Amino acid sequence: LFADIRDQLRGIKVTVPNDWIVFHGGLLRVIDVSIPPADTTPFHTHDAAVLYVPIALSATDAQVSGGDWGAIGPESASRLQVGTASSDFVYANHPLVHRVANIGPDEFRLLEIVNAGSGVPPGTGPSLPGDLQMNSSWFRQSTLVLEAGKRTRWFSAEMPVVVVVPEFGTVT
Repeated sequence: LFADIRDQLRGIKVTVPNDWIVFHGGLLRVIDVSIPPADTTPFHTHDAAVLYVPIALSATDAQVSGGDWGAIGPESASRLQVGTASSDFVYANHPLVHRVANIGPDEFRLLEIVNAGSGVPPGTGPSLPGDLQMNSSWFRQSTLVLEAGKRTRWFSAEMPVVVVVPEFGTVT
């Protein structure tokens, strides 16, 4: 399903092979990150706050520029969980140059939502629909589950809104 969406959006290729920018507007970027089994990304820099939305997981290891690999084995559990967003705000103040190797048997896939802004006080703006999961200076994230055929009220915000539909469904 996600491959179909990526093919429809056909974003801009980024410097890391297999990654595509599916949206870029102002300070916000949404990147479709894919690391096939036995593949290693080139060294790349993270220099802004990131929200990760895992799609498919496989064991990965990372090497910081000038450092050693993290000694992660193929059977190691990921810190990420499919369907649960995870964030890293440290990059906004302390950029990281690293590369990542997929040492597991499956494709590693996630959406990387990047906010290159300086951040705002947490909680600024209208309340989000659903259950609030995260409220930081860079991201506000909620989860809203709707039964088939059900609708919710329209939501608008002054900041960009990214809607991730992890299963078959439509947003109209």
